[in-house]
Amino acid sequence: MTSYTVTAGTSPVQDIQFRTPQSALDVNLLRHAQQIYGRFVPHCEPFGRLDLLHVYMTDLVPGAALSLAQRPLYSIESYPFLVRTVEDFATFFTSAWHQGVASDTRMMQVDYSDHLNQLVKALPACFRPKLEEVLERLLLLFTPDYPQVINHGDMLEPNIHMDPQPAALPALSTGRTPRSAHLARRSGVSKQSLAS
Repeated sequence: MTSYTVTAGTSPVQDIQFRTPQSALDVNLLRHAQQIYGRFVPHCEPFGRLDLLHVYMTDLVPGAALSLAQRPLYSIESYPFLVRTVEDFATFFTSAWHQGVASDTRMMQVDYSDHLNQLVKALPACFRPKLEEVLERLLLLFTPDYPQVINHGDMLEPNIHMDPQPAALPALSTGRTPRSAHLARRSGVSKQSLAS
């Protein structure tokens, strides 16, 4: 387990998340994600440390995990709510394309290149020609034709929370890498999934 989340308080109710040093959140990236995804990203602030654990306070996002809340969406009478959920997902995914990300991708290029070079050394020789071809073309991914966006990285049903009334996605939660948005909000996804 890399994190543990508890809900506390009465007004306002907030999530408190405890994370290991290896899974500490990049707060600057979260703020950047909030600028891009707006209502889909809950507010998150570092709250200090508890021994080795990083502690964060996050807005509570209402709802239940999509894995638990999705079945009722498939009934005929819930069709308008299903449409709203799909619209919220579409809004979330297109937000990054509309907002763009003005970030330096050099570190990402180095990271990808290092991983591919490790594979070249570790895998059998029959894979080397293809990996070397990928390495040669890697820079093409970092041209303006392929803009970089912050993404979730762990978009699974437990990390997507549905607010059954009015069947909307309040927010998306946790990512694991510096290239990922750690949180996202409003379209039915909640920070309760931060415990992944």
